[in-house]
Parts: sequence; C-alpha cells; structure tokens
Amino acid sequence: MKRLPLLFHLASLGAAFALIMYLGRAQWFFYDEWLFISLRATDWITPHLGHWSTIPMLLTQGLVRTIGLDQYWPYLALAVLAHLALAHLLWRAMNRLGVRPWLSTLMAAVFLFYGAGSENLFWAFQVGFVGAIALGALTLLLADRLTRENYLRWLAPLSLISIVSLMFAGTALAMIAGLAIIAFRRVGLWRAALLVAVPGAVYSVWYVWVKTHPIYFMPSDWQPRSISELLLAVPLYALNMIQVALSSLTPVQYVGIVLGVALLVFALVRFRRIWRDQPLAFAFAFAGIVFALLTGFSRLNLSFEASGSSRYIYFAFAMLVPLIAVGLDTVLRGRILAAVGATLLAGSIVWGVWGMRISADAQSRNELHTREVLFAAAAIREEHPDLVDEKAEPEPNYAPLFTLGELGELVDAGYLHIGPYDDEAYREAWHNIVEK
Repeated sequence: MKRLPLLFHLASLGAAFALIMYLGRAQWFFYDEWLFISLRATDWITPHLGHWSTIPMLLTQGLVRTIGLDQYWPYLALAVLAHLALAHLLWRAMNRLGVRPWLSTLMAAVFLFYGAGSENLFWAFQVGFVGAIALGALTLLLADRLTRENYLRWLAPLSLISIVSLMFAGTALAMIAGLAIIAFRRVGLWRAALLVAVPGAVYSVWYVWVKTHPIYFMPSDWQPRSISELLLAVPLYALNMIQVALSSLTPVQYVGIVLGVALLVFALVRFRRIWRDQPLAFAFAFAGIVFALLTGFSRLNLSFEASGSSRYIYFAFAMLVPLIAVGLDTVLRGRILAAVGATLLAGSIVWGVWGMRISADAQSRNELHTREVLFAAAAIREEHPDLVDEKAEPEPNYAPLFTLGELGELVDAGYLHIGPYDDEAYREAWHNIVEK
C-alpha cells in the first residue's frame, strides 16, 4: 500500500506524456523557433530577447541536422520531458516537506495537467523556459540538504547546475533567488552568498559581453517609467499573474483572489513553523514571486493583460505548488475533508485536461497554416527563382525574420521537404515573396 502513491505518480507521468504528445500531434514550428532553426545561427551566445539561450539553440540545431524538420514530435518531446521532470521534482519536494504521499501525488498530477500553462506544453521552443525551471528546482531540492559539513562538497555541483540552467533561459534567475533563500536557511548568509555568486558572476560576464557588443540585440530600456510604476504597476502586474495562475485551476473566474489571500494568510500564520521545518516551500514560493516581479519589470510595456500569459502563469503556479500542498496537508485532516479535497483536485485535473485540448487545437490552426505557406513559398522559389526575393519573409506574422533564403537553405540541405499546401497558402506566399 505504501508504494501505491509512487506507482500512481509514475503512471500519471506516463499518462501526461502520452496525452500531451497525442494532443500535440498537429503542432508545428512557430514564431521564435525559426530563429533557432536558421542555419545561419552559428553564434551560440546570441541572446534571444534578453535570454541566454545557448542550450536550446544547440538542442534545436542538433535535431535539425540529425532528423530534419519533417516531424515536429521529437522537438516537442524535449519540452514535454522538461515539463515531466519539473512535475517529478515538485512531487519530490512535497514529499520532502512531509506532505502526505497521496496529496503530493494529486498535486503533482494537477500540475502535470495544468491546461492553463499549455503554451509551455505544446510549443517545443519552451524547452528553454521550462528546462531552466526544472534545473532550478533540482538545485533547490539539493540545497535543502546542505549542512556546514557537506557545503564544500556540494558547492561546485550546485554552481554548475545553476550555470547550466542560466544557459537555458533567464527564468533561471528567479530560481537562483530561491536557491539563495534555502541556502541561507540551511548554511547561513555568507555561504549562501558564495553559492549564488558563482553563477551570478558567470551570468554577469555573459550579460556585459553581449550588452557591450553591438552585433547582439539586448533590450535596453527599463519598462517602469516612473517611481509610481515601479512601486505600484510592477507589483500589480505580479499579483495579477499569481491570481490568474490560481484562478485557472477552476472554471470560476477570479477565484484565484480568494485562493491567493487564503494562501497568504496561511503562510503568515504559520511562518515561523514553516521557516523552521519546511523552508523549501518558502524558497519555491519566493522564486515565483521574484519571477513575477522581474517579468513585470521587463514586460510592463507589452500590456497589463500579458501578466496572465500562459507561459508566465505556468511558472507562478509551479512555484506555489509546494506551499499549497503544505497548506492543504494542514487543513485537510479527517476523512471527510480529505475526500472533499481529493474530489476538488480531481476536478481541477479534468478542467486542466479540457484546457489542454482547447489550447492544442487553437495553437495548431495557426501553425498548420504557417506550414502550408512555407511549403508554398519553397515551391514558388523552385518554380520561379527569378521572380522571388530571397530576403523576403514568406510568413511575417508567424515566422518573423525568417527569410525565403533561409527556408531555401533548409530545403536544399534536405532538412525540410516540401509538403502539400492549398491555393490560399500559395496566394499568400506569392504575395509575400514576389509582390511585396
């Protein structure tokens, strides 16, 4: 009986992988992915919208050059595996926090099937975003075991994992903030500072290098334009991200406000005990708060509504999972309350699966149309080489900055084979590469 929660957890991991891959069977390459697919992307430290993305670039190019672009599922599988790894690490974190095994397993399943975060599930490009979080979660779990006696033994491995996570995406910065919290609790201030100083120094060298060399593009402007925006708009942006993340667990709009307030009250009332016995829960939550604030700081100009973006609320919810589990483990005592809680969590899983299906269908519509337009553009290039503009963008809406010349290189190299397309896609491609 003691092994049943573990077996159920492993089964839920397998079910999530199978379901996501099945629902994502109609996905294709989209938007930012084309920047990593391009054969001209040979500078592996090039920032992507401010993110250090060396490892996602290498992963993408490795797949392009070995299996090509005719199948999307190998690329998608990497992102899905990163998601499963994060879910498993959260499950381990909850077990380490002393949460009852069945509750840990159900909470991990809620995250596995968190449909509101589907952008990170069905878009292979997000392997960088999710991979950074997963590696950061690993460092938090390992750091929770730190003592003054084993600190030096773990300093190098933890620093190395943190550096690798930074090479996935900038989301690792928030996880390093969480690492600082748990290390401070376990081994004190100066040891915690040294632990995060090593990856911090490496990241600073990269940042200064790309910032001071004009061949790279790095966002330069701070988004808050005034003290009031910094002190009011950025926190509101972060709070909205968190409430949307929690509201998305149910079909009830704005229920996240109630859930968020309840979680905050619980954390304040039990602060001393949690900080003493379960600091890992606070470390994860702190990472989520830092991410929400940093995102508000850097993305405030996009729109306030962007705070509820699928990829953002995925991060926010993931970081709150351990603390939520601790709270539920405290409150749901007795068979009746436990049964009610299990029923509500099961309902959230069903709601998440429904959201995954809706999101997968919506995303695939744009992606499949993009595929047909690019196929048509490649065909026109072969049929009318004298009429086309190699520098034109065949699909500027969903494959921006990806030129016909780059598409042609992929086709000529045998990495992409021209598939079927309809008349509408042909007309659109003709307009974009011939008439413009």
